[in-house]
Amino acid sequence: MKTAQTAVIHRFCADHSEMIAAYRFFNNDKLTMEALQAALVDPIQPQVEGKHVLCIQDTTEVNYTAHSGRLNASDPELGPVSNDRDVGFFLHPSLVLDAASGFALGFADVHLWNRQWDKLDKHERDYKRLPIEQKESFRWIEAAQQAKLQLNKAAQVTLIADREADIYQLFSRLPDTRMQLLIRSRGERRIRVGGAEGLLSEHLSGLDWAGEIKIKIRGTHRRKKRRARLQVRFSRVELLRPSSAKEEPVEAVGVYVVEVVERAETVPSTEEPIRWCLYTTHRVETLADALAMIGYYCRRWQIEQLFRLLKSESLELESSQLERGAALKKLCIMSLQVALVQLQLVTERAGSAGVEASLVFSGSALVFLGVLQSQLEGKTKKQQCAHRVGSLAWASWVIGRLGGWKGYASQSPPGPITMRRGLERFMSRFSGWRLAQVMQTKEYA
Repeated sequence: MKTAQTAVIHRFCADHSEMIAAYRFFNNDKLTMEALQAALVDPIQPQVEGKHVLCIQDTTEVNYTAHSGRLNASDPELGPVSNDRDVGFFLHPSLVLDAASGFALGFADVHLWNRQWDKLDKHERDYKRLPIEQKESFRWIEAAQQAKLQLNKAAQVTLIADREADIYQLFSRLPDTRMQLLIRSRGERRIRVGGAEGLLSEHLSGLDWAGEIKIKIRGTHRRKKRRARLQVRFSRVELLRPSSAKEEPVEAVGVYVVEVVERAETVPSTEEPIRWCLYTTHRVETLADALAMIGYYCRRWQIEQLFRLLKSESLELESSQLERGAALKKLCIMSLQVALVQLQLVTERAGSAGVEASLVFSGSALVFLGVLQSQLEGKTKKQQCAHRVGSLAWASWVIGRLGGWKGYASQSPPGPITMRRGLERFMSRFSGWRLAQVMQTKEYA
């Protein structure tokens, strides 16, 4: 970790010579994308051995239009993003969580790509008729296949993704006894139940509700924060092969469908009710099974939090001044590791996963965390750390206090910004402490 928790070069470099060195580092062709990707994903293997893990996929765009004056319009590593005007690239990571605790363990895959400025539009390419391997959406299948290999020591893998991954070929090619899918439906599908064919929506509307749950909705720019009441029903169906997947040999795939709809009384007047329709290859035969799938799907928020840490809430990846697309992509991969550490500290501040701090901090850093704890604790019990020394929750408490959190249980726990500030202060003090240790050793040598 760097002293400054940021991807902006002039902020994490102490002087001009460090800035020059950073530019040379990221522009060095000997530093390859393949080597950086391997360094990011390989550590996951011992973390998942024997566990049931959730592998969450999603895509975000990294937009550099605000700094487009620095960029070469013909750079082959940059291109148009979602609006076909702004410049940047796309990031598609596979974030791995412990299914039991929800703790983020690392990455099974990370894929970066960019579109070309002269690429024909979907109508000109007759996109619907193209084989899946020639479509951009193939990334969901490709990333899942790579994750399957990377997580081969896990007892079970549940792949979780939002509506973009509602691809028939994903269901026909990926599931086996070790890998299961949990994908949000994109829309209507033709199904078969008991030999009768029809539409999924018609089948679901004829089912009784199996139960009801309450969940906390995190406030966003689209939804108000609230405690929502959701009705749940489920069924086993066969998804029929669509015309767009006619090359697939499998004529139908069996899945379970879990539908979740918010009751009208908890829906704000300015919003539509929450509605999730989830496909899964897990067996869902009881309400408890359905609720387990909903719980797994709710873990998706962690990859959204990761993207916020990477961009707006912490590392400010889109504010980098690097001028080459290849260098920006390398910086993106390295920033993912820093964002992961911040995510781990935030999600483990209550100690629910029981993870050791050694997962994130070195031996000497753990010693210094202990030194800081004695300085940061107050005299009363309320001002003392309640977590076991050596746990990641303990380290999170210390980092949160350094970031300005007061440490009281009645106060809101430290969030991403506080953790970022705390990590910056920790790394700055840790560097000074290590230097003092070296100087003291030399003095007595």
